[in-house]
Amino acid sequence: KYIKYLLISPSESSLSDGLSSLWLGSVLFVGVGNLKH
Repeated sequence: KYIKYLLISPSESSLSDGLSSLWLGSVLFVGVGNLKH
């Protein structure tokens, strides 16, 4: 889904990359936190 969106609107690719990476970072952070607890 993200790849198709990037291909459709390349002008917002940088913004989308930032949001997706931030989302992935938050998901990984929550996952690690759950594993520690």
